[in-house]
Amino acid sequence: MAARGLADEPATQPDADDPPVSAEIAPTYIAIGRDVSLRLSLLRRTLDDLTLEPSVRTQANQLVESLRKEVDGMVTQMCDGPMPSCRMVLSEPGNLRAGKQALDQIIGPDQSTLLDEMLRSLRGEARSTLGHVRLLLENLKDEPDQLKTCMVILRGADAEAESLPHTDVPDADYDAQHKRLDDLLMSVRNKLTSVLSPADLARLGPKFDQLLPPPPAPAGAQ
Repeated sequence: MAARGLADEPATQPDADDPPVSAEIAPTYIAIGRDVSLRLSLLRRTLDDLTLEPSVRTQANQLVESLRKEVDGMVTQMCDGPMPSCRMVLSEPGNLRAGKQALDQIIGPDQSTLLDEMLRSLRGEARSTLGHVRLLLENLKDEPDQLKTCMVILRGADAEAESLPHTDVPDADYDAQHKRLDDLLMSVRNKLTSVLSPADLARLGPKFDQLLPPPPAPAGAQ
């Protein structure tokens, strides 16, 4: 039997040292990728809250958007195929760290410190939690009416979240300000659970209670 010529070889040969992501672990990587994409979207949104020179803002926004598109492209590839290589997926955390270092250089140390403060603020925490609730609710995309009602609830919560402190809070005020966040998230939980059926909540799984904890049991309750 004659040896195959180069012209007969497939365009892309599998790399034995760098196999594609397996179908079994792809859902885990997809979930991580979507979480990273959300965090980059929150980072991009928080950049808008900084006072930056127009040219600096443009560079910063372009960098963050390029990182987000790279992550989104990898998630899409894992969803639609063909699977990216393991090496490509595992290199992404390093790419993101390098991207954050590049962003810090673009906006400077003072603005970088303020950015980190805004991201960890009560408003930043609210934005993050509501964003992760949105991600979780995508599990109900086959129930468009339910999903639409839930998104209306979250849009109302978004407006309330913007009134929360966007920088670090003095210790003397922290408990009172954090209670505002807790009350907001409890309100969101109550509204969503009034809309979602027990079957819907079961589909969302324990993550729902992790993001929006139920009220504590009354004292003395078994």
